[in-house]
Amino acid sequence: MVLTASGRSAVVAAVALAAAVTTACSPIASLPASLPTTPSPAASRTALADPTRPAMTAPTATSTPARTGGSATADPEGYIPVVVPASAITTVELPAGFGFHRLDSDGPLVVLDQVASVSPAAGRSIYLVDLANATMRTLTDAPSGYTVWAPAISGSVVAWLEWHYEGQSDTGACDWRIRVEDVSASGLARTVASGVQRRAGTGFGASWPALDLDGDRVVYAIEDPSAAPDGWQIIVRTLAGDVLKTIHVPEPVYDLAASDGAIAWTEGRTDPKLGYTTATHLFVAQGSATTGTELASDAYEVALDAGRLVWTKDSPGGQGAAIGTRMWSTSLDSLAPMAVSPPPGQGTEQLQEWPATGDGIVTWGSARVSMADPTQNGDRLGVWSPTTAHAVEIHPTPGAILSGAGGGWVVWVDYRSDPPTVSGITDQVLGLP
Repeated sequence: MVLTASGRSAVVAAVALAAAVTTACSPIASLPASLPTTPSPAASRTALADPTRPAMTAPTATSTPARTGGSATADPEGYIPVVVPASAITTVELPAGFGFHRLDSDGPLVVLDQVASVSPAAGRSIYLVDLANATMRTLTDAPSGYTVWAPAISGSVVAWLEWHYEGQSDTGACDWRIRVEDVSASGLARTVASGVQRRAGTGFGASWPALDLDGDRVVYAIEDPSAAPDGWQIIVRTLAGDVLKTIHVPEPVYDLAASDGAIAWTEGRTDPKLGYTTATHLFVAQGSATTGTELASDAYEVALDAGRLVWTKDSPGGQGAAIGTRMWSTSLDSLAPMAVSPPPGQGTEQLQEWPATGDGIVTWGSARVSMADPTQNGDRLGVWSPTTAHAVEIHPTPGAILSGAGGGWVVWVDYRSDPPTVSGITDQVLGLP
């Protein structure tokens, strides 16, 4: 599912990709440092102990993912390489210099936005790639002064956020609105919610909302005016505009994801004086629940689909600084967190970023930096599913910082190619469910 922006990830990406990409092609944008630094009372939530990180079992023998009765050989980063035939990959070229920011997908349909640093106009558009028909088109062009943010797709419905600051140089209050469009119909985009975020700090603006799409519902997080100075609220609203549920949380929401009525989010504080050091916690609320169950601390980006939750979490010793982030996951049935990727820091891998999930599959970008061979710098596509029991690395995916899964497809971008591309394969090609 879709991810909201984070200044924390801007810091992480700068470390991991400094040798790999230029500023113009960076998929990361900084979050205005507006999250409060003062603690707030804990909400009445059920707390689960954050388990000790389980050790990864090193696979042994062939070149394919281990299956029952089989074996495999891991690369220096701890992944099992899987080479996908070029004939099985569908690729669509994007405009030269495309500045990847966020991606979401459902089957062969992929929605993307660009970082505004590429150009003011680039930051005002949403793009729809149809891998089944090898096409791309622009869905929307927001008015001048607005930034379009973090599109989400569910079936043929696309939702996105549009926002702008009332002050100069991204300061002051943040006016926002949530727009939706059915891409299978000829109708125009329409607004289903709007408002103003007002908690700006000295020298920076208020935070924009977090947003996801769950079927025919938008799920978003905004400031809670009744819970100043820190509280936020998560709202579930139909596309017709009716509010179905509100979850009140004591701290700002960092990221959220929603699927089949379940909502997962990370909340916490960001201190710009400490280089975006954070103190975040992951919660999940299922069904009619209006409070969350805590699953983990030091968690950041989240994705949720079909009963599978995945998130990025700090490595040991990096709590609060997002150093060497690793992929963790659980089913909503068990709520038993486990690491599903190798520990970062092996070989040339620096960290793992931008989780996605669909059809039970988990995907992410594996950030690599090699001082000895700069041609190896970039991101690789990491994939895990319950049938593999360990992480695999899909080849060739040299610039796969963003990815998606669901609807029978696994998709990824390549920011290193010229021009940049979006590619995809079906689950069956990987032998995954």
